[in-house]
Amino acid sequence: MNTSDSRDFKFPLKVALTAMSERTHDSVEYCLSIGTEKCFSIANADDTPDVIIIDHDYPGTATRLSKSNWQQDIPLVILTTNNIDIAGAIMVRKPVDTTRLKEAANKALAQLIRLQQLAHSPQPTMSPQALEGNSKTRDNLERARAKVELMCGPHRTLEQLSKPNDLDHRFDPTKTLSDRIKITIQKENSGFKAIQFKLPEDDVFVFPTLGKVFTSTGLNVRKSVNRVYQDQADVQVLTHQSAAANQIIDRIKNSSSTSFSIEAFLWLSALFGARGRLPIGFDTTTTLHLSQWPKLTSLELTPYCMEITAALASNPASMSQVVEQLQCEPRHMTSFINAAIAIDVLSVGKQP
Repeated sequence: MNTSDSRDFKFPLKVALTAMSERTHDSVEYCLSIGTEKCFSIANADDTPDVIIIDHDYPGTATRLSKSNWQQDIPLVILTTNNIDIAGAIMVRKPVDTTRLKEAANKALAQLIRLQQLAHSPQPTMSPQALEGNSKTRDNLERARAKVELMCGPHRTLEQLSKPNDLDHRFDPTKTLSDRIKITIQKENSGFKAIQFKLPEDDVFVFPTLGKVFTSTGLNVRKSVNRVYQDQADVQVLTHQSAAANQIIDRIKNSSSTSFSIEAFLWLSALFGARGRLPIGFDTTTTLHLSQWPKLTSLELTPYCMEITAALASNPASMSQVVEQLQCEPRHMTSFINAAIAIDVLSVGKQP
C-alpha cells in the first residue's frame, strides 16, 4: 500500500493470504466468499494488497513476528489459537468465521485511514530535547486541546448524559445550524441555486448541486465558531437561482471566505453545535446502527472517532456499550453520534 494515496479506502479491501497452510488458506477464502457483505477480496498477483492475513500457528511465523519482520505500513491480521497480543497487529481467534473477519476488516480500515492521515501530516524534525522546551510545540498542544473542547465540550459522565431532558447535557437539534441546513437542502434541492443562511453577523452559502458550503468568516478561532454555531432563534434563509448564484460565487472568490464540502460542513456543524451534549430525549441504551463508513479522510476527526466507527461497523451497539468497550470518554462517543447522524450514516433504535 502507498499511504500517500488520497483515495477513500472502502470495502472490499484487497487482502493477501500468506504464511498459512493450504487448509487454513481454503478456510479463510471460503469465509470471505460467503455472505452479502464483502469486506475482503483476494488480491491478484499484480495487486498491492491493502491488508495481509497470516497464521501465527504456521511454522516460522512466530519467529518472523518476534523480529517485527513485516511491512509496517500495511495492516496485519494474525490468526491464532492462543490468547496473545502483538503490538500493531489485529488478532483474530481461530476457528475463523465471517463475524470475526468482519470485525478484523473494520479495524483494518480504521488503520488504513489513520496511516493515510499520518502520511499527509507534516512531521516534526526536532529532537525530543528540543521539543520539551519548545514554546511553539506547547502552544500547538494547547490549541489542539482547545479545538477538541470546542468540538466535544467539557468532560461529562455517562450518568449525566443518561438523563433525557437535562438541559445542562442535552440540546434541541432543531435549533442547530446543521439541522436547518440539512432540512433546507432537502426541501430546496432542485436545479442550480445558492441557499443563503443570514446569521446576525455572518453568512453561510450552500450550493447543493456543487456540494459546497462557503462561510463569510473563517472558523479558525473560538470567537467566530461561537458566533456562527450558537443556537439561533431566527435564521433568515434566502434562495438564489442561477444568475444570482453566479454573482455570489464571483463575490466569494474575491473574499476571505472558507469553503467546505456539504458533508464536511454538516459534520463540523453538528460537533460545534452540540459540543458533547446529546439530543433531548436520546436514550443512551438504544442500539445504534452504522449504515456505512463515513469518509473520515475528508472529515474533522475527534478522539476515538475511527475506533468508534470500527466498533459500530462490526456490531450495532448502544452508546453505553461502546464507551465501555473502548474505554473512551462519553463526550467523544456523543460527538461521533451527533456528527454521524448529521451526515445520515447513523440511525438510532432501528435498522436503517
